[in-house]
Amino acid sequence: MRFAIDVCKSKNCVALLLVRSELHDEIYEKVFPWGVFTLAKPTSRTALIRALDWMVSTRERLRNLEKKALSIEEKMEEIRLVNHAKWLLISQRQMNESAAHRYIEKQAMNRCLTKREVSLEIIQNGS
Repeated sequence: MRFAIDVCKSKNCVALLLVRSELHDEIYEKVFPWGVFTLAKPTSRTALIRALDWMVSTRERLRNLEKKALSIEEKMEEIRLVNHAKWLLISQRQMNESAAHRYIEKQAMNRCLTKREVSLEIIQNGS
């Protein structure tokens, strides 16, 4: 039981515990907050297959949420880099915020780079 909880907490995955029917409710109450599935045994083949299908569905949902979270983190990192680069342009080249933003966008477009790449160059070069 502890292993299933630890795995589900640390890996964003799904686990299934087959437990004796007399202990099912007690164990379910302990493990459900961490996404651990429980199934009372003895169980039928149909119930086991249905539980596995639910687990696959849940895992796909978790995977999609992980991708979305990574995408948001990457976007936030890009925003931080662009803002840092704009700050450097404002402080060292006396540009205003909109001119610095336009400069980064124009450099990215003209050089076929991303705003992130242009911002990193500005930061590395000091302006």
